[in-house]
Amino acid sequence: VVKQLSFRILISAIFLFFSVNILAQPAMDARTIYEEADKLIRTSQVDSGIEKLESAVAVAVETKEYDVLIKAESFLIRIHVAFGRYDRVESIIERSSAYLDEEINDTATSDYYHSLARYFLAKGNFIVALENIQSALDKISPEEHPEMYVLELLIKGNIEQGSGIIDKAGDTYEDALNYALKHLWEDHYYLLYLYNNLGAVAADGNDHFKAERFYQKSLLINQIKKDSVGMILVYNNLGNVSKNKGNYEKAIAYFDSSRSISDGIYGYQS
Repeated sequence: VVKQLSFRILISAIFLFFSVNILAQPAMDARTIYEEADKLIRTSQVDSGIEKLESAVAVAVETKEYDVLIKAESFLIRIHVAFGRYDRVESIIERSSAYLDEEINDTATSDYYHSLARYFLAKGNFIVALENIQSALDKISPEEHPEMYVLELLIKGNIEQGSGIIDKAGDTYEDALNYALKHLWEDHYYLLYLYNNLGAVAADGNDHFKAERFYQKSLLINQIKKDSVGMILVYNNLGNVSKNKGNYEKAIAYFDSSRSISDGIYGYQS
């Protein structure tokens, strides 16, 4: 009887031990919750995705998964910026700043600064946006993440261009283009944007021949990608360049091409 009682007590103690430990652990780890949030947002279930991201943050604080925490906060910032919910972004920045001194990998930190740069750019605060995108660049490894590196340079150029530092923007785009041509595939979307932006910088400096060369390269990638909206914009840019060069016949042909594609997409005479 004593042996049976001791055995039952032992089994009960083991059951109690595991029950307490299971209850003490979160039902799901922060990374899994983050991945579920990502899937929801990619399928346009944005509100549900935001709730999941907030859950990921809460669990990550508890489990000290600071990499996931900062990734989730970065994602939340970008979503709220996209919807113009700047008050929510401010509260996220205040909340997340307390964890930036923790041990966080450089990729997650770079992504966080990238998100902050987008927020301040949307607010028109070019100086702070530029500071944050530079912080993102300082944290990224070009060899490990060539696409991210080119994207950060592209955004930096956008900020410089938007703040009127045109020459500096041109230099940044050139740096990004040179790196992209060596490390990305030849019809990568970032090349499309870089050629288009370099065309805009050249046009702004009245170098219409150079602008035309860049726009033609951008057009070629748009045609490969079959990006109709992109082609509309580039044909318009080429039309404006040709007009500024005094080649009105060519300008009309480009504008007609733009209008033809536009009519095909939107179904009315533009």
